[in-house]
Amino acid sequence: MNGSTPMANGTASGTHSPSAPTSSTSAQEDVITPVTQMSTGEGAQVPSPGIQPNATDHFLSFIYHSFLTASFTDATLYLSSLPKPYHLHSLFASRSPLLLHLLSQQPAPPYHIHLPVADRNLTQETVGFALSTLYTPTAEARGIPDGLDPRGVLAAAALLGLPGLAAEAYKALTATVNAESLSELLRFALDGSQPAPGTPSSTSSGPSSGAETDVLAYAGPYPPYTTPLLPLLLETMTTLPTTTLQTLLPALPFAIVKKVLESPALSVGGEMARYNFAKDVVARRKPVVAQEGGAWEESVVLAFGGGSGGVEVVRRQKGRGKAFTRYGPR
Repeated sequence: MNGSTPMANGTASGTHSPSAPTSSTSAQEDVITPVTQMSTGEGAQVPSPGIQPNATDHFLSFIYHSFLTASFTDATLYLSSLPKPYHLHSLFASRSPLLLHLLSQQPAPPYHIHLPVADRNLTQETVGFALSTLYTPTAEARGIPDGLDPRGVLAAAALLGLPGLAAEAYKALTATVNAESLSELLRFALDGSQPAPGTPSSTSSGPSSGAETDVLAYAGPYPPYTTPLLPLLLETMTTLPTTTLQTLLPALPFAIVKKVLESPALSVGGEMARYNFAKDVVARRKPVVAQEGGAWEESVVLAFGGGSGGVEVVRRQKGRGKAFTRYGPR
């Protein structure tokens, strides 16, 4: 018997895990389908045990408890970014497409799986929670427990290839969107979208590179699960008071600043009020632009008449005359 404790299994006391499985018609059908005969895998047939619903409850609880106690495990999962390994049962671990593939590369137990990951959203608890769902009938959570960061659960689900769990995590994440969480969620949604400040691609690339407009099309750190997140956050930003946006906008990529300031949904009064507000935001962005290498100049244009009037936020590379760069359609 494996002497590992729940703590050794990355499930220390207080760690969240799905509710103990309960029986239902769909769960019974998913897990155990009574048949007249069962094959041993060697051609011999043995009678089916004819498991009843109450026995199914007990059986599912036993399986789940085996994960919590790490009893009789035959596989160990190591993530390079986490201090503790996870002791698993290969039969249930194989419900993850990633783990199934890696298990199949080894001839026989005991299995040792090493994953060289460096994702700061992954934690001991969120990976443990994701792994625990492999021991339940649907291999997904029925809601994310309070205290677990949905971003970490989403990261773990994406890593293990669990779309149902990823959908639950995304649902829990979007429920946290508000004025106070926007800044942090924008950092998450844009993670990996931008080169580090001061690199050539972030300071000297021309308009043809699409470096700025690509930000608006960025699918987030875990596509396709995070693809709708940035549009949702941008829509939320247009509902915020200008005092909040004055603090939030200056540090964001130019394409996002432009998108929000030019949005018809932004409640800022008339065009002159919008123009003055946009000028204020652009002025606040000067230290940020300087950190990018100082290769850009940003300005605000107020056009009148001709059916194309309105406020437009523009930028150009220094030394390129007065030809301002416009990103995307008006």
